This record gives sequence, C-alpha cells and structure tokens, in this order.
Amino acid sequence: MPRGHLLSAIGLVPVALGVAVLAGCRAGPDVLADPPRQLFSAATELPPPLPPTVVDIPLLIDLTTALGLLEEALPRSFGDIDRKQQIPGNKRAAFAFQVRRDPFAISVKGDTFQIATTIHYEGKGWYDPPIAPEISGSCGTHGPRPRARIVISLRPEIDRSWRLQARPQLTYLGPATRTERDQCEVTFLKLDVTGKVLSAARSAIRSQLPKIAARLATVDVRRETEKIWNEIQAPIRLTDSVWLMLQPEGVRLGRVSGNRELVGGTIGISARPKIESGGRPPVAEKPLPPLEPAAPATGLSLLVEARFDYPLIGASLTEALEGKRIQAPGGALEIVAVGAFGVGAGRLALGVRFRGTSSGQIFFVGTPQYDDSTGRIRVPDLDYDASTAPLLVKGLAWLKADEIRDYLRSRATFPSGQAMDKLADLAVGAMNRQLTEGVYLTASLERTRVLRIAPRRDALYLQASAEGQAALHVTDDFFARLTGQTDSSRATARSDTTAPAGAERTASPSR
Repeated sequence: MPRGHLLSAIGLVPVALGVAVLAGCRAGPDVLADPPRQLFSAATELPPPLPPTVVDIPLLIDLTTALGLLEEALPRSFGDIDRKQQIPGNKRAAFAFQVRRDPFAISVKGDTFQIATTIHYEGKGWYDPPIAPEISGSCGTHGPRPRARIVISLRPEIDRSWRLQARPQLTYLGPATRTERDQCEVTFLKLDVTGKVLSAARSAIRSQLPKIAARLATVDVRRETEKIWNEIQAPIRLTDSVWLMLQPEGVRLGRVSGNRELVGGTIGISARPKIESGGRPPVAEKPLPPLEPAAPATGLSLLVEARFDYPLIGASLTEALEGKRIQAPGGALEIVAVGAFGVGAGRLALGVRFRGTSSGQIFFVGTPQYDDSTGRIRVPDLDYDASTAPLLVKGLAWLKADEIRDYLRSRATFPSGQAMDKLADLAVGAMNRQLTEGVYLTASLERTRVLRIAPRRDALYLQASAEGQAALHVTDDFFARLTGQTDSSRATARSDTTAPAGAERTASPSR
C-alpha cells in the first residue's frame, strides 16, 4: 500500500477492528501459534489528561450609568444668590450662594476610576446692625468665580455570583487651587462662603453614594458571558466523522482596568479541547460556573488523537517486509505477511506469517513508541509472545534466534508523523472560524508533542498535545443580535468591532 494512501486513511474515518488472519501458506505448517489474549481495562482506554487551555475574552462594563446617577445626585446648578439664609447663632447675619457645576468626567488610575467635576460659585453676606443700615459683601459676583474640585473614586470588582461590586467614595472635596482666586470669604462677617458651599455639596453627594452602589450592582455582567459559554460547548465538525470539542470547564477573572467610561477586564474561559472520531459527540451542556479568582494565562493545549486502524498497519508492514529473508543459525525464513492488533496494557501484537526452512505463523508482543527523529512508530522491546515461545522447541528452536527478533525490532515500523501533523493542522484551521454571529475563535499552532501511544481494541491511537495560542473575539454584531439596542447599564464582553483577519465565517455549530 503506497505511503500516501496509508496516511490519507489514518485517523479520519472509523474502521472496525481487523486482525490479520495468518493462515498457513501450505498444508500442515510446522508451527501455528495462537494469537495473544486481549486484556483491556477501562484505565488504558482513557486519554492522558492535559493542562487546561485558557481562552481570554475581554470584558467591558459601561459605567455611563454611574455618571448619570451622579449627574442627578448633584444638579448642574444649585443655590440662589438672592435667597438669604440666616447664619446659625447670629440673627443679624445672613448669607447666600449660587453654584454652577461642570459635567462629571471619568479618569482611570490603575484599577480605580475617578469621577470628577469642578464647581464655580459666588457668595454674599449681609449684616443688619441695630442702629445702622444693612451692610453686605460678596465674592465671585464680579469677575472670575472661585472654584472647587469634587472627586469620587470607585474600584469595580466582580464577585463569584457575577455581580458588579463598586463602593464609590468621596475622596476629595476642596478648593481647586490654594490661591486667593479659589477662596471666598466675607471678611467683615468672618464668613467662610467656601466652607458653606463645600458642606452643601458634601451632603448632597454622600446621600447619593449608597444609591449609586446599589444601581451598579444591577449591571448585567453574566448574560453575555453566559451566551458565549453556551456557544463554545457545541462540537465543531472538522471532516467526515472527526470533531473538535472545546470542552469549557471553568471561568476566571483577570485584572480589571479601564478607559474613560468603560471598565475593562479579562474573563478567561478554561477548556480542554480535543479531537474525537466517530459520530457527532453528545453534549451535556453545563451552566456557566461561578467566577473564579485570577490565574496565570496559558496557551492552547489541544489533545490530538490520530487513529491507525490495524488492517492498515498490517498492510503497511506487509508492504515493507514481504519477501524479506532472515538468516539465523539453523535455518532461514521469508516473511509472507504481517498483522497487528492491540492486546491491552499498552502493548501491540505483531503476527508474522512465514515460509522457508519452516513455515507457519508466530506472534511477537511489545510496547509501541514514537520516534521523534523519524516520525515513525516502532516497537523496540518486541519479543516472542508467551503463546509462541513454548512451540519453538527441538527442530523449531532456531526460530527463537535473536536475529529474527532483532530484525523485526529494527524493521517493523510504520509512519505516523505526517498523520499527526495533518490532524493538528486540520484542527487549528477549523478553530479559526466564526462560532456564531459576532463570535470568532482564532488559534495558532507552535508545536506538536506526542504524549502516548494507546493500542486499543479497535485501533492504535497516537495521542499528542498540539500547543499554541487561542483567543475569542466578540464583535458588536453579537450584542446587536442579543439586544437590538444600546443599554448603558449592561456589561459587554467585546474585544473588536470587526471580525479578526483570517477568521472563517461559518454557520453556527449544530447542537
């Protein structure tokens, strides 16, 4: 069988177990050994565990709501310069003030948001002496008005139940500068108008901070992440009877930062992606789990499992070894055909049909290994099976010669590296795709590392870890499909406004 034909068939379609039937080549063979017993356990059928892959989703939370609440809590203007207020403890003295506020603006320092504004104010004071006309004084009514600065800080966090936690605090309220420009005092009354203005602003803001915190706790952080979580649980068809399963299993929160009105963070979805062959794998959808603490980001760890059907292995070995003659002390044999099958405990059996000085079939057993230098599978510890050894006595003892065993150890190899590379490339190519409208998965492959060779009942499986990078990109199309409108109080998990370059637009994976 040509090498190219073998590789094109490996791992891509399920084929029933086929053990080569090694019948004698003539009547009355000299030795006809029984095949080794097949002893499989559930443990040997399981693939090796891989470290989870963490796929990061940028999370943006719109804080426009917080701005709106603060705008309502502290009106753009308050006070009345013509409305006298009596000074406590002095019936003859009164004051008035009027304030105009700039819009609130957000700035970011690390993981803390500062919502700040500047107020401009003017003030008057009156005194009504017992025997003289009323006297008054003012500041800011003519020329530049004094200014004060208000700064409210909040550090948003997301708890395990996906609620946004933010406790806004008034961190600064005072004159904008230390110059006389930003001080207002009616000297003859020793009236500090600046203090009166700041006290009124402080009372108004502090009364509203608990309401702002409660409102922010209603921001929907869970919904969009939950939608993406559900989408990536569906199997992705690579080709006929070959499926990519992402298998998400946990969610973690990375560092929270921000930019203007948006809280920025990273939601990392941990998954154990693998390739399966056969029918469409069943999916038991998992609900979005609680949010876990931050953890170091990891790259892509994809379990790639290439399937080598035993009839194809036998055909490859027969093609390479048929007609080969092995000379040993006491006789010579010529290989007619070779068959292969798994016997359990990670071992592979090779059955050899031969003719020459003697004829018949004998069996060898060993543990297959992957040779990185050649990309081939070999069996370096191949040795006579227990069912064969007792038959090789007296006139057939020469068949146990080291020359025969060592020849098969060195020559009974078959190619696998190209099949592994083909499957890994196929998987990574399939991962660069649109999972659903507005959600794109991208991946790149850096290396493939063979983990284990598993001879199972139906076929020999080569299990490898394909390592690289993976990411999810969520565009505005996804959120437009969810809501159809802008809602400033919701959280979004968007990273781009357009699809990533090279991502294939495909239909959503079927569930």
